[in-house]
Order: sequence, then C-alpha cells, then structure tokens
Amino acid sequence: MEGPDSDGKHEGQTTEREIFGWYMYDWANSPYFQVYLGPILLILLKWLAEGYAAQGLTEGQKEDSHHLTIPGIGITAGSYPAIVQLITTCVQVVCLLTFSAFGDFGGRRKQLLVALTMAGSALVCLNIFCYSSSMWWVAGLLRVSSGSCFSLATVYYNSYLPVLVASHKDLQGLEGEALEIETTMVTDKLSGHGMMIGYAGGLTMLIISGVILQVFECKDGQDCSEFNTFFWPCLCVFLVGVWWAAFSQITFRRLKTRVGPPFPKGNVMCLGWRQSAQTLCYMCSRRQTLLFMCSFFLYSDGINTICTAAPLIMEDELKLGMKASVINAGLGAVAALLGVFMFMRLQACLGWSGKAMIISQLFLYSFMSGLGGGGLITAWPTWGFYVIMAPSLIMMGAIQSYTRSLFASLIPKGMESAMFAFFAITDKGSNVIGPCVIALVHNWTGKYTGVFLYLMPAFLLAAIILCFLDAEPNSDEGLLCEGEDTVSETDKEDD
Repeated sequence: MEGPDSDGKHEGQTTEREIFGWYMYDWANSPYFQVYLGPILLILLKWLAEGYAAQGLTEGQKEDSHHLTIPGIGITAGSYPAIVQLITTCVQVVCLLTFSAFGDFGGRRKQLLVALTMAGSALVCLNIFCYSSSMWWVAGLLRVSSGSCFSLATVYYNSYLPVLVASHKDLQGLEGEALEIETTMVTDKLSGHGMMIGYAGGLTMLIISGVILQVFECKDGQDCSEFNTFFWPCLCVFLVGVWWAAFSQITFRRLKTRVGPPFPKGNVMCLGWRQSAQTLCYMCSRRQTLLFMCSFFLYSDGINTICTAAPLIMEDELKLGMKASVINAGLGAVAALLGVFMFMRLQACLGWSGKAMIISQLFLYSFMSGLGGGGLITAWPTWGFYVIMAPSLIMMGAIQSYTRSLFASLIPKGMESAMFAFFAITDKGSNVIGPCVIALVHNWTGKYTGVFLYLMPAFLLAAIILCFLDAEPNSDEGLLCEGEDTVSETDKEDD
C-alpha cells in the first residue's frame, strides 16, 4: 500500500543538530511517565479518593482503607487509579483515530507536535491546584486530558524516526541488501540513544522530586494537614509540566518540518479513521506485521500493567509513602537506563537480532510474573517485591527500544505517521485490559498482587507469537487487501 510521500528528503540530509533535537524530546517528555504517571499520580489519586471517601467516617472505619468506597460511585478508593487509567485509554484511542494521520500531510507533523506539547504540559501544570481531597475528580480529569495530548505528541515524535533514518548520511549511496542492513543498524542506534537520553531526563526529574519530598513531605508522627499531604506531590507534578514545555523548545528549534504532500480534500476529521482502516487492512494482508502487532498487543499491556501496579503495591503491601515511591522509581530509572546499554552490548556480543532480544525478555517477564502470582510478595513483602521488580525494570527500557526499532523496520515509506498511530492505538487499546484486571482484583480481594496471575500467561503467549515472526528484509511480500482500493475510491469521491 502506498502512502503519502512524507519522507522529507527535499529538506536535505539529516544533520547531527537535528538528531540531537530529536533526542531532546525524549529528555523533555520522559518525566511525564517516569515521574507523573509512575510514582506520584497513582498514589496521589488513591490518597485523594481515600480522603474523600473517608469524610464523615469514624477513625475505626478509616483504618480499613482497603474497602473505603467513593460515595455515589460504588468503587473502592484503591481501584480509582485503575479506573482513571481505563477511561484515559478509551479517550486516547478515539483521539489517535481522529487526529494521528494529520502528521503525514504538509507541515502539520511539527505544528501538531508543538501544539500538543504545550497543551499537554499546561494541563499537567494545573495539578498544582489538586491539594484537596475534594479535587479527586479534577486530578482524574487532568490525567485523561493530558494523557491524550501526550499520546498524540508521541505519535508525531516517533514518526520522525524512519524519516530521519531515510535521510541519514550513513545510508547515502547504498542499495539493496546493504541499504536494508544499514537502515536497521541506524534505526536501532537512534532509537536506543533516544531511549537512554529519555531515561536520563526522567531520572533527573525524579531526583528533583525526591529532594522536594524529602525536605517537605509530612513525616511520621506529625499532625499533617490535608494541604501538607497533597501539595508537595502536586508541586512535583507541576514541575514535570514545566520541564516538558521548557526542554521541548530545543526540539522545536532544531527539528526540521520534513513536510509531506498537500492535505487531501474532503472531510479531514474522517481521515484518521479511513487511514486507520486502511492501515488495519494493510496489516491483515501482511502476515509478519500482523504477528508483530498481536504479540505487541499482549506484552504492551503487560508492561504497562506492571508500571501501574508497582507503586500501588509499594503503598499497599510495603506501606511506603510518596517519597519512598519516588526513590524507588529513581532506582528503577537507573536500572532501565543501564538495562538499555547492557542489552545493546549483550546483543552486540551475541549477534542476536532485535526480535531475539525481545523474545528472551518476554520469557523472563513471564517467569517473574509467575513468582508474583505464586505469592512471593505476599509471603515476603519487601525483598519479594524487589526480586520481581528489579529485573522487570532493567528490561523495560531495552524492550521499548527494540520494539520501536523493530516496528520501524516494518513501515513502508510514506506511512510513518499512520503506522506509528496504529502502533500507539494498539498500545493504548491493549491497556484497557490491565486496568480492568487491577480494578476487579482490588474490588474482589482488597489487594493488587493477584494481577500477576494474568501477566504470566500474557507475556508467555506474546513470546510464542513473536517466535513465528520473520523479520528479515522482504519477508512480507503479500498482496494488498482489497479494502485498500475501496478506501482509495472513497477518497476520490470526497475529492
């Protein structure tokens, strides 16, 4: 299937200045998920919901925090963070289907990246006002809206990767198999370096947040007001928004527009849905791409479910506060950063493909989930938690990098935004399962560790599916689905 010619080669060869600008967006936006979504937001949402649910209750009733129910809704306060994640996912999927394809046409790829970054960072900054338990619903609303901006911005950012690789100096003059091999190497290099820089940025923001909470967080034994309990985590979230907006300016100044063709005529709001249907039809006709997306659907949800459950388990099972959660997240960021470097070196020594690296990591994830589901954390809360989470975090950055580069190698020229949009839709769409499992497990058991019983078979099945993927160049030469012609005819009628 041919897409719009949006390779941007007429803007010249990819420069080191432009590559650095692309890297810096990883540095700018990583604190959003490493700080905001990781150690702070989930616990903050839980605390706000518990504070609101506990209003009017006796001290004895408040101590049974596992079964505090939000008035008028009927869900436990502990399941509220997962419910917010679920709603966010649904809204993100609709937004991705409606707007993601806009990045393939004209200069809108960069324009939308700028607009969504500034809107998303502003929404994150508004969390500074969520220092009262009565604002529990506002904090959830800001998560949903800022998450939609973040997801769309990430689509436009990721769509630059194959475009920058196509115009890279190392690919000039190469043809055939040599071009394919060098393209894969450059893609892996850029993706891996970007991921490492991103984790470094997230770690820096985690250190800043940890210092703030160490100095100002309410200590044990103190009579803490609601303001002192909630304001300092909200301040850390505010700084995440400032960080995202400030450092992304480097990206905006250095990244070229890399324009595509003129915007098509017709109903532009339906373009994303039509293009997504066309992309889905394309993937269904290409066995290798379909296998990858099926596997990714499973393990993407598994990884995101671990990220959602980990801080909640720390707060619930280990009885750790916000400061300890941030410190552990900082250690996790260091582990993930070192993991990217370690697995890149390991890959070079073993000569394994990116696909082989992903499969080996998925088997390890399944084993660790089996330990968690088998009661290791319940029996030995502290060290059992770290035995499971340490290797999981070490692999997290590396598997994200390998996934991004493997998928980029499957994208036909001119379909960068559409394919990465579908990639993001699959990522977000799969994440409906994890929050549902977490919410159900907590409502039924009052705990979170039961979620590992779902993760073990999910990772195992994802690894088995990926074993059947042939990622060699030109291995997916199939006929296009008949639906493509239908879509094309519809486009012509709109014109």
